[in-house]
Amino acid sequence: MCKDDGAGRDGREAPAPLRPGFALVDSVKQHERYGQLTLVNSTAADTGEFSCWGQLCNGYICRRDEAKTGSTYIIFTEKGELFVPSPSYFDVVYLNPDRQAVVPCRVTVLSAKVTLHREFPAKEIQANGTDIVYDMKRGFVYLQPHSDHQGVVYCKAEAGGKSQISVKYQLLYAEVPSGPPSTTILASANKVKGGDDISVLCTVLGEPDVEVEFRWIYPGQKSYGTFDSSYVPLSQSEQLGARIHLHAPVGVVQQDERPVTIQDTWRLIHRGLGHTTRISQSVLIVEDFEMVDAGYYICTAQNLRGQTSVATTVEFS
Repeated sequence: MCKDDGAGRDGREAPAPLRPGFALVDSVKQHERYGQLTLVNSTAADTGEFSCWGQLCNGYICRRDEAKTGSTYIIFTEKGELFVPSPSYFDVVYLNPDRQAVVPCRVTVLSAKVTLHREFPAKEIQANGTDIVYDMKRGFVYLQPHSDHQGVVYCKAEAGGKSQISVKYQLLYAEVPSGPPSTTILASANKVKGGDDISVLCTVLGEPDVEVEFRWIYPGQKSYGTFDSSYVPLSQSEQLGARIHLHAPVGVVQQDERPVTIQDTWRLIHRGLGHTTRISQSVLIVEDFEMVDAGYYICTAQNLRGQTSVATTVEFS
């Protein structure tokens, strides 16, 4: 139940589903001074933080009232489950030198003793409170991750004479600092004859778990910069250390606009000493080069931390 001492309506949010069988929202009831959320078929996977907040409304336009928010952490117990279930049997945790990393071994029994273990060489990793701490709501937190922490780890929980092993986690060290994309651009040729083909490659080196989106502006576009493209996966191959996504444009090319092919790919690369980097690339291909194709080719790469634009010139020869 979420109470509000002021006017307005209550909003509601619940933890994202961790696996199939996540509890159903039976009802959300709004009253004058409070709102009530009811769950049915709850399991250990529903363990997590539930939040609610008031909304300030002006007619049909409402916004969240940041001054009136509340949250509570709820543990759902389930027979035979000491850990909050994971959606997979193996997961990857990236270790970044400039922020904390979390091995999400959360338990559903408050009295459980939880320890962290390295698979090889086999040993217990001490949560000493300086480098690594255990937070029941988050898991084992690496306060200052470094390359020595990488490897395969798992957690062990003991409670009531029973013990359980968690899923395994591959810890990978990421050497690229956080920030807007570090972007480069390269054309296969800067002087092109009529009828030849040309490709322009835009490359980003970044953090393994940070996705990059690309946008292009090129001379053959109608109004020189209004190409509307969206991307759908054509093929996908996921393998630890070599994850690749291939996309092709499905945007409609407007009349009087030069057709191009755009392909986006990304993969993880190991750069020695256990460092892992994500390389994201977008290639724009122009076939049967014409005079209208000469000019600036501009690539904009964007992630959650900002965007970077780079350009190169291609001349008609």
